[in-house]
Amino acid sequence: MEDNINNNASQDVENIADGEVADLLLGSFLILFMMVGIPTNLLSFSYFLTRDKGTVHDTLYLIATISDLCVLTAAFGPVTILINEAGDRSPLIFENPYICTAWALFFVTSARFSLFVPAVISTLRALAIHAPYYTVKKTTVVGCCLGYVVCIAIIDITFLSMKATKAVYKHSHAVCLFDFIGTVGRNFAIFVYAEQIAALLIITINLIISVIPLLRKPKTPSKSPRNLRDVAVTITIFTAVCVFCNTPLMITVILVITNTFSTLGDCTRFYLRMVCYIVMTVLNSALNPCVYLTRMPGLRKWAGNCRSSLGSFMQSKADSFRDTTVRDASAAGEESGTQAVN
Repeated sequence: MEDNINNNASQDVENIADGEVADLLLGSFLILFMMVGIPTNLLSFSYFLTRDKGTVHDTLYLIATISDLCVLTAAFGPVTILINEAGDRSPLIFENPYICTAWALFFVTSARFSLFVPAVISTLRALAIHAPYYTVKKTTVVGCCLGYVVCIAIIDITFLSMKATKAVYKHSHAVCLFDFIGTVGRNFAIFVYAEQIAALLIITINLIISVIPLLRKPKTPSKSPRNLRDVAVTITIFTAVCVFCNTPLMITVILVITNTFSTLGDCTRFYLRMVCYIVMTVLNSALNPCVYLTRMPGLRKWAGNCRSSLGSFMQSKADSFRDTTVRDASAAGEESGTQAVN
């Protein structure tokens, strides 16, 4: 990131001690996050998709699962390099400029969108606290999210065509990211970083606004307020996870903008980029469905029903196969017996 702001050549650190072990460890963590995140996000996506009368937040959770699946899918790129080229981090498939550009667009858009969705969810929660009778339509939320994705994709492609940005392979990240070229590119870089910082600030402020009412003891123990409180706790945990996973990246961005990042040690700078921007982003996408599963009884019940249905289906298929095998064996035995008698 620092080389993007200053438009300098990449200053990746080479021959760092125990680099192979560190890369294998980072790759193993990413594989673990993918093994947890992809199945649980697919399960959550199916659940939110089948809810006929879901709330606005259910729609946003559905959109969040799509964003998280995109981030987790993109993690196959750095995993391949960290595991197969540990310590060296050769670009492999990223040597192809078209693959490099496509991956950078896909991951950067997914990562920015994965920060945008929690900002919307936390804002709606804060709005519900201060204006409980104000409602937001699902179509408005979906249109806002789609508009954001289309907008940032068009902007990124436009700056690529203007050659103000260029996708290049970064050894420090083990992936392709954008370099910002010239005055226009540097201004665009500041805009992107400012957008990320603003999104995290919005999420953090809304998180504080949401936590304060939860610290108060509910006045009435009726069922309806408890359900609303459970929803509020779920949203609060969801946004807290987002703040936890993205704060290291925002601190790194601030260090870069203030020209403080270069004062850190070479090894620290080298691995801090990878951990903050890649590993923590993938971790956030893996933790989100875990929040859904632990906080939503409806999702757990739906998942249990799916498992029971799948078990019954597999059992019926096994019984059918066994009956067919026994029938065929009996028929073969009778046929061989008849031939022996003749």
